[in-house]
Amino acid sequence: MPVGLRTKDGLNIHIADDGSYHFTFYERGKLGFDRSGSLDDLLYWYCESVVTRQAAKWVGDRAERFNYEYQVLSQFDTGWAKRRVRELATLFRDGQPEDIAATVSFLVGPDGGWVNGQTLRPNGGII
Repeated sequence: MPVGLRTKDGLNIHIADDGSYHFTFYERGKLGFDRSGSLDDLLYWYCESVVTRQAAKWVGDRAERFNYEYQVLSQFDTGWAKRRVRELATLFRDGQPEDIAATVSFLVGPDGGWVNGQTLRPNGGII
């Protein structure tokens, strides 16, 4: 039987029957995400989510927020800070033509026939 903890912010932290640690989030009864990993991964994900929320509230500029997250996470574990840098670097990299090829293929194909008068921004979620 899984052992777990439900936090006030909708996060579920539990250990599955196979011994793996899970970090899940439910919103309005639906699963938002389920990450599975080691205990170190679990601690990193939880601390990273708290630090990111705090940075979003207190720090306005993206570069300053990035620096804030790095400083706070490095106080816990320098490996965590480096891991966050790698994760954010993939978010903010320059896009390549291959990145939007699937969107273009959909729009010019038969399935995209009903997409009319829309503005699509295939930018990976970064505005």
